[in-house]
Amino acid sequence: MRGARLAKRGQAGADFEDLNTPADPGDTGTWDAGSGLGIELARAKANDNLAEALERFGWSTEGAQVIARACVKPDEVRRRLTEPAELRVPGGTMLVVETLVFSHGITVFPTNLRELGNRHYPLGMSNEDAEESVIAEPTSDAEYPCELVLNVGDAGQLSERLRSSEAWLTRQNPLAGDIAAEGVLQPVTLVGMRIDHRNGAPSAHLLTAADGSSRTTATHKILGTDPADLVYGTGASNRQFRQQIGVVLRQVREYGWADLADEERKRVRALTMPARLVIGYRQEPVRGVGFHAAVRSLIGMMHIAPPLRYGQEVERDATADAVLDALRRPHRGQAVRIDDDEARWYAATMSQKQRLAAGLPPHADVRAADITRVLLHGGRRTTLRVNAGIRSITARTSPTADERVAIAVELILRPWRTAHANDPHLNLVARRSALQRAYGMPEIGRQPDEPLLEGFADSEYTLEELRDQAYDEADQGLGRQKGKPLGYAQVELATKAAYYLILAEPMGLRREAPPSRRTGKDGEPVDQRSPSAVLTAMLATRRGVTQAYAIVRDGRKGRPLREVDGTGVFLTDTDGNSVILTDERVRAAYGGRSPRPQATTGLAATEDAWTEFVRTLGPLEKATQKLSRIRSATGRRYLDEEGWPEDEIKPVRERIDLIVHKLRTWEQRWTERRDDEADEELGEQFEETE
Repeated sequence: MRGARLAKRGQAGADFEDLNTPADPGDTGTWDAGSGLGIELARAKANDNLAEALERFGWSTEGAQVIARACVKPDEVRRRLTEPAELRVPGGTMLVVETLVFSHGITVFPTNLRELGNRHYPLGMSNEDAEESVIAEPTSDAEYPCELVLNVGDAGQLSERLRSSEAWLTRQNPLAGDIAAEGVLQPVTLVGMRIDHRNGAPSAHLLTAADGSSRTTATHKILGTDPADLVYGTGASNRQFRQQIGVVLRQVREYGWADLADEERKRVRALTMPARLVIGYRQEPVRGVGFHAAVRSLIGMMHIAPPLRYGQEVERDATADAVLDALRRPHRGQAVRIDDDEARWYAATMSQKQRLAAGLPPHADVRAADITRVLLHGGRRTTLRVNAGIRSITARTSPTADERVAIAVELILRPWRTAHANDPHLNLVARRSALQRAYGMPEIGRQPDEPLLEGFADSEYTLEELRDQAYDEADQGLGRQKGKPLGYAQVELATKAAYYLILAEPMGLRREAPPSRRTGKDGEPVDQRSPSAVLTAMLATRRGVTQAYAIVRDGRKGRPLREVDGTGVFLTDTDGNSVILTDERVRAAYGGRSPRPQATTGLAATEDAWTEFVRTLGPLEKATQKLSRIRSATGRRYLDEEGWPEDEIKPVRERIDLIVHKLRTWEQRWTERRDDEADEELGEQFEETE
């Protein structure tokens, strides 16, 4: 009977407004605040009025229509356009209206920041059409200041991206169960976006969740909708869009909340979401922060800063993009620091073919060195610009030098991460950490804001000439004598060699050993120098300069990194095979300042161990105090009142008693020795008087 009535009404082709007024709560049983009762599908005229008002506000016709039909109460939104709330972001002010929207009218953000850690970058791909396979970040629309523009190859590429994103979000941040029970409680942040297709297809327009893709995904899962269909299928037709919503609302009207099946109640709860709709944007004068950068800043402050963090790697990736945006804008009257091609090269969002067309170097070490140049060289002037980018997304007032190095390393790693994405043995954490320690070399931050000496078509030196200049600097004692840091050529060669050393397999340079591991299995002291200290020791010698040159040359040719002697001849083992560089061999060859030897016997070793033992008593005392402070329901100390089971207390006491017994024995032995020494001294004195 229900199906027949639905079919009959559908054939009549009427609007659904007259079907959506909810029944009296007294007729339907319990009134559920999360049920969706009271939700109506607005008349088409109300949607049209809102769309016209949005056009006058500065929206494109198509963008305004997509927003208007998604709003549950378009007349209310139209009235609020006269007094929107203001939301400040670094570089501008967003104008927002809070309202209720239909979930069918919202898509996940196609380049969701939460997925940054798993994104592939064209520069790390080997196929010819790499740029066609990856969707770049959206940009601002020059004509409509609060609409984003996303460029895709065709409808299929965006469809695949939306489906993949929702599948990934369902696994990583599953919210469907909670939303099915309560609905979406916190508002999502929505922005308009135009989709341009490179194959010439007409543009599509979206209302997308810049913040709230996980919640949007959950509603779509409950409603059983295909995210691509919401853009290119039923979502492209106002009539079909309204029919989808009407089917859900009609069930409430005809059966009442009490008689709805549990699955149908879940669909009603997921039908709408509270939203913060960004309907305008005003840039601050001079700063030139476009709407796309403002959106990134807003989401960064929501998710990269507390309360919900995306994770350190994602934070650095997102912050790196914000830094690049800052570097290609004028800053305090100074010209842009990088152009668009350089920004895309550093961001790894251009393909190898595009890099070649832009005339940029092919070698990964040159890109790494140039990223360190742009983000770390130049002193305070560079620091201020990079910090401005960091603050735009994290709101940190004083980013540290380590944070700037970490961001540079994340940019450097992007192509390598992509190329090794399917490597099950990849140790990304160790390599990231080693690179951060290597590029923390103090001399890097002291380099002048000048082009690299080698690597570009118009560079001053060839690789061999860079090596020769580094020889001259080493001969002057730079890096070896007090007050003489590494020279320009030495630093650049160290930066380039470090890239290959650390990303090689096996790693030719690792992070220093932790303080807890002072000695190896053989009892010998472990080298605890940081990678930057090892690089300094290497480049301070002629042999080390020769080795760094050989590393860069082998690395650029894709060869294993081989060890050389002082004359540049490759070392071989007893079988005549080249000796491959390892962290142990590099550290052994370039000892620099050896770590202070740790005593393993006698009084010195015992003093070290005793200090460590005493240090462990602090946590034990704190844990005991914490136990003793716990109160019972009566307000008294729980353990004083109730005690604790003997079978748990006894083994702990026995362990502590053993320690106490040893301490007493040592104390007694010390006292006995002191008494013996005193007796001997008295005996000697007595003999002297005799």
